[in-house]
Amino acid sequence: DLIKRDAARRDGDKARPRIEVVGLGGPWQNAAMVLGFESTNGYNPLRIGPYDRLVSPGESPWIVTHRLFPKSFPSYDCSLARLLGLEYVVLDRPIDQMPHLARKGSAEVLASGPKNWVYRLPNAAPRVTLNPRVLLADAEALIEDGQFPAEIGPADVLIDADEELTQKYAALAGGDAGTAEITSWRPDRVEIAVNARAPSIVTLHDLWYPGWEAEVDGVTRPVLRADVLFRGVEVPAGAHRIVFSYRPLSIENLLAAARDALGLED
Repeated sequence: DLIKRDAARRDGDKARPRIEVVGLGGPWQNAAMVLGFESTNGYNPLRIGPYDRLVSPGESPWIVTHRLFPKSFPSYDCSLARLLGLEYVVLDRPIDQMPHLARKGSAEVLASGPKNWVYRLPNAAPRVTLNPRVLLADAEALIEDGQFPAEIGPADVLIDADEELTQKYAALAGGDAGTAEITSWRPDRVEIAVNARAPSIVTLHDLWYPGWEAEVDGVTRPVLRADVLFRGVEVPAGAHRIVFSYRPLSIENLLAAARDALGLED
């Protein structure tokens, strides 16, 4: 209730915060699904292999000692936590008593016991961003090494080096990149309204995964691997409507899965 009220003051009925619940027992891991939150360590689609490797939420997240803090996610106040949009942490103890946590960071206390401690985290990234500056990275190598950049600038996005980009990107001269706003959301479909000042990549901080498709103004465009774990799509300057749809059984995605299984080139 505390988190719902706090989030609603900011986002009204659009509030869908990302939270982490640790140490409160198994049933509490269902709270995100019941209350309309997204849990970074609970039973939901965030939990895929690359995510587990970089975030290390633990096989049994209700057990405090299972929550590790690897070099890719050293604290709740780190680059990956911010890009995930992690806003609230709910614990069975003060945050500075968490095993494996090297530093507390700047979490704000919303409730301090006696059974539950609730913290609000600062600087969570928006769920969708407009990025005019592109940096290339080897996403698979970062995942394999358990690495994640310590800082990614607000105008920057890391794109996997294997992606084929169709636009040229340059830093804006100290101006606003434009706007990107989610206008409709459900688990298998996200609609975004964009007004970009320059060629940009729209980054949706939901997980990249085979089966997702993207349309820009009704035209199918490749889904890019953005910031290692997330989904992106290229847009030219101007106003656009983007739709991400999960269609794993489309002909295109079935053919892509068959090519991957057989080790064939596109």
